[in-house]
Amino acid sequence: MHITGITKTLANINLKTMAITGDMERIAYKAGTLIERRAKENISGKNSHHRHIVTGNLRNSIDTKVRKKTQTVVQIEVGTNVFYGIYVEARDKSGGFLRPALYETQYEALDYIRRTVMGELNLL
Repeated sequence: MHITGITKTLANINLKTMAITGDMERIAYKAGTLIERRAKENISGKNSHHRHIVTGNLRNSIDTKVRKKTQTVVQIEVGTNVFYGIYVEARDKSGGFLRPALYETQYEALDYIRRTVMGELNLL
Protein backbone atom coordinates (compact mmCIF):
# COMPACT_ATOMS: atom_id res chain seq x y z
CA MET A 1 0.00 0.00 0.00
CA HIS A 2 1.28 3.41 -0.90
CA ILE A 3 -0.16 6.53 0.73
CA THR A 4 0.56 9.78 -1.04
CA GLY A 5 0.43 13.12 0.67
CA ILE A 6 0.84 11.69 4.18
CA THR A 7 3.66 14.10 5.02
CA LYS A 8 1.52 17.06 4.03
CA THR A 9 -1.46 15.66 5.93
CA LEU A 10 0.61 15.15 9.08
CA ALA A 11 2.04 18.65 8.75
CA ASN A 12 -1.50 20.07 8.45
CA ILE A 13 -2.65 18.14 11.51
CA ASN A 14 0.40 19.39 13.41
CA LEU A 15 -0.36 23.01 12.42
CA LYS A 16 -4.01 22.65 13.43
CA THR A 17 -2.97 21.04 16.73
CA MET A 18 -0.68 23.99 17.41
CA ALA A 19 -3.54 26.40 16.61
CA ILE A 20 -5.91 24.53 18.92
CA THR A 21 -3.28 24.55 21.67
CA GLY A 22 -3.28 28.32 21.33
CA ASP A 23 -7.09 28.31 21.51
CA MET A 24 -7.24 26.01 24.54
CA GLU A 25 -7.89 28.92 26.87
CA ARG A 26 -10.95 29.91 24.83
CA ILE A 27 -12.16 26.32 24.63
CA ALA A 28 -11.58 25.74 28.36
CA TYR A 29 -13.36 28.99 29.24
CA LYS A 30 -16.45 27.91 27.32
CA ALA A 31 -16.43 24.54 29.10
CA GLY A 32 -16.08 26.34 32.45
CA THR A 33 -19.06 28.56 31.70
CA LEU A 34 -21.21 25.43 31.40
CA ILE A 35 -20.31 24.60 35.00
CA GLU A 36 -20.76 28.25 36.05
CA ARG A 37 -24.25 28.37 34.54
CA ARG A 38 -25.28 25.21 36.38
CA ALA A 39 -23.90 26.56 39.69
CA LYS A 40 -25.99 29.71 39.24
CA GLU A 41 -29.04 27.58 38.47
CA ASN A 42 -28.36 25.48 41.57
CA ILE A 43 -28.09 28.49 43.84
CA SER A 44 -31.28 29.91 42.33
CA GLY A 45 -33.14 26.71 43.14
CA LYS A 46 -33.88 25.87 39.50
CA ASN A 47 -32.52 22.33 39.78
CA SER A 48 -33.73 21.54 43.29
CA HIS A 49 -35.86 22.89 46.09
CA HIS A 50 -32.79 24.47 47.71
CA ARG A 51 -32.84 28.19 47.12
CA HIS A 52 -29.91 30.17 48.49
CA ILE A 53 -30.71 33.65 47.24
CA VAL A 54 -31.23 36.56 49.59
CA THR A 55 -29.61 39.43 47.68
CA GLY A 56 -28.26 37.70 44.57
CA ASN A 57 -24.72 38.76 45.46
CA LEU A 58 -23.40 35.19 45.73
CA ARG A 59 -25.00 34.06 42.48
CA ASN A 60 -23.72 37.13 40.62
CA SER A 61 -20.19 36.60 41.95
CA ILE A 62 -19.80 33.09 40.51
CA ASP A 63 -17.42 33.27 37.58
CA THR A 64 -15.03 31.27 35.44
CA LYS A 65 -11.30 31.84 35.17
CA VAL A 66 -8.81 30.02 33.01
CA ARG A 67 -5.18 29.88 33.97
CA LYS A 68 -2.52 28.80 31.53
CA LYS A 69 -0.20 26.43 33.41
CA THR A 70 2.09 25.44 30.56
CA GLN A 71 2.04 25.74 26.77
CA THR A 72 -0.36 22.78 26.56
CA VAL A 73 -2.08 22.75 29.97
CA VAL A 74 -4.82 25.08 31.15
CA GLN A 75 -6.75 25.04 34.42
CA ILE A 76 -10.43 25.97 34.71
CA GLU A 77 -11.55 27.59 37.95
CA VAL A 78 -15.23 28.16 38.68
CA GLY A 79 -16.00 29.81 41.98
CA THR A 80 -16.81 32.91 43.92
CA ASN A 81 -14.85 35.54 45.79
CA VAL A 82 -17.71 36.18 48.22
CA PHE A 83 -16.42 35.26 51.68
CA TYR A 84 -19.59 33.43 52.77
CA GLY A 85 -19.79 31.28 49.63
CA ILE A 86 -17.86 28.46 51.31
CA TYR A 87 -20.33 28.44 54.20
CA VAL A 88 -23.31 28.21 51.87
CA GLU A 89 -21.54 25.42 49.99
CA ALA A 90 -20.66 23.50 53.17
CA ARG A 91 -23.93 23.86 55.11
CA ASP A 92 -26.20 22.55 52.40
CA LYS A 93 -26.99 18.87 52.98
CA SER A 94 -27.59 18.43 49.24
CA GLY A 95 -23.91 19.11 48.56
CA GLY A 96 -23.94 22.83 47.94
CA PHE A 97 -24.16 24.55 44.59
CA LEU A 98 -20.64 24.30 43.11
CA ARG A 99 -19.86 20.62 43.66
CA PRO A 100 -23.16 19.43 42.17
CA ALA A 101 -22.65 21.80 39.23
CA LEU A 102 -19.32 20.12 38.50
CA TYR A 103 -20.74 16.60 38.83
CA GLU A 104 -23.83 17.44 36.77
CA THR A 105 -21.96 19.08 33.88
CA GLN A 106 -18.52 17.45 33.82
CA TYR A 107 -19.39 15.13 30.94
CA GLU A 108 -21.09 17.92 28.98
CA ALA A 109 -18.03 20.17 29.46
CA LEU A 110 -15.59 17.41 28.49
CA ASP A 111 -17.74 16.49 25.50
CA TYR A 112 -17.76 20.13 24.40
CA ILE A 113 -13.94 20.19 24.56
CA ARG A 114 -13.67 16.89 22.67
CA ARG A 115 -16.13 17.93 19.94
CA THR A 116 -14.50 21.34 19.51
CA VAL A 117 -10.98 19.97 19.22
CA MET A 118 -12.03 17.11 16.96
CA GLY A 119 -14.09 19.48 14.81
CA GLU A 120 -11.25 21.96 14.45
CA LEU A 121 -8.97 19.10 13.42
CA ASN A 122 -11.70 18.04 10.94
CA LEU A 123 -11.76 14.55 12.47
CA LEU A 124 -15.53 14.46 13.03
